[in-house]
Amino acid sequence: MLPSITRESIKIHKQILPSPTGTSPVIGRLISTLSTKPNPHESTAQHNNVSSWPHSFSHQTLLHSSLFSQLRSPSNLYEAKRLHATLIVNGFFNSSDAIKVPGSQLVNVYVRFGCLEDALFLFDKLPQRSNLAWNAILRGFLDAGGFSRAIEFYHLMVSQGLVPDNFTYPLVFKACIELNDIEEGKKLRDFIVWNESQYNMKRNVYVECAMIDMFAKCGSLSEARQVFEGIGEKDLACWSALICGNVQSGEWLEALSLFKRMLLEGLRPDSVIMVAVLPSCGRLEDMEMGMTHHGCAIKCGFESDLYVSNALMDMYCKCSATRFAYSLFCNMDNKDVVSWSTLIAGYSQNCQYNESLQLYIMMKDTQIRTNAVIASSVLPVLSRLKLSKLGKEMHGYILKQGARFQDDVRK
Repeated sequence: MLPSITRESIKIHKQILPSPTGTSPVIGRLISTLSTKPNPHESTAQHNNVSSWPHSFSHQTLLHSSLFSQLRSPSNLYEAKRLHATLIVNGFFNSSDAIKVPGSQLVNVYVRFGCLEDALFLFDKLPQRSNLAWNAILRGFLDAGGFSRAIEFYHLMVSQGLVPDNFTYPLVFKACIELNDIEEGKKLRDFIVWNESQYNMKRNVYVECAMIDMFAKCGSLSEARQVFEGIGEKDLACWSALICGNVQSGEWLEALSLFKRMLLEGLRPDSVIMVAVLPSCGRLEDMEMGMTHHGCAIKCGFESDLYVSNALMDMYCKCSATRFAYSLFCNMDNKDVVSWSTLIAGYSQNCQYNESLQLYIMMKDTQIRTNAVIASSVLPVLSRLKLSKLGKEMHGYILKQGARFQDDVRK
């Protein structure tokens, strides 16, 4: 018996299956939503003037094996267009007996070069499509922010009888995360289980990590934990997905507990996990635990890692230990805007208004732009110190920034 997701997919997509001739309605609609602006990296004249291309790409001199090899990694979009012309000359798109590989590889190439519209047009004309082509289009929609379109395209894939593979599932889970669509994620999980029973397929670690990440980021830590505990050999990515999910959900103690368990099982953390767990110590205002994790970061060789250093400063500031945060700050060879904003905000939150203002003035001398995060930290400082003139200047600066500040907040 088919799971509900399969029956629903077939029902939903009966109306959008490709017609025998012409462009399928769904592909046509997806193409129409894309920008038709010319790609700045390509020359229109070069692409349209096929006769000007070197004769070395003639089908008479280019063996199939060489063609397949070049399709794997063309150096630029112009080269991809020339290979496309060679495929046409050799009749790869003329018959339903055409080999799947070259056309699917070319779809993947167009997506890699950011040409989703070209990829969709080619995809719709292919007489044979491998999973590579379907997965490439899915990835193209994700890269373009078309998460709903990616889900729709996945349903089209299933409704046409194709069996998704271990490259497909992580892409769809990512779309579910971006849409915060846990119900779609659950259906996909059920579909994966069904495929495993029907086709003796085995998910790989990338699918399992993507599933954990989806459940955790969509707010279902219990289901994320269930998937996690069902994995025999857990790699660092699995631990990272669950730990980061707990941190994101505010489960600070659970995140630290998982981190301790990971260490006991002999795994060495990477910088991503260190950056995730350090804020947990700060949120709990547990200075002793924070210093322990600081020592762990040093032992693991992250003493000079920018992101770890920024996380350590934030942890110390939240534990009201700004002197340690300042010491770290002074010893950093490279400081980014996050380094400055973390300590400026830390001083402000600990009522050290003069120190916060002095650091902000120092930052301005380095030509680093005041972003929305820094402005929101400095404004209370100016208010507390009754510096109305500087407050008005900051107000004017914020008004001038406009949409740029909104982008800072979204980041």
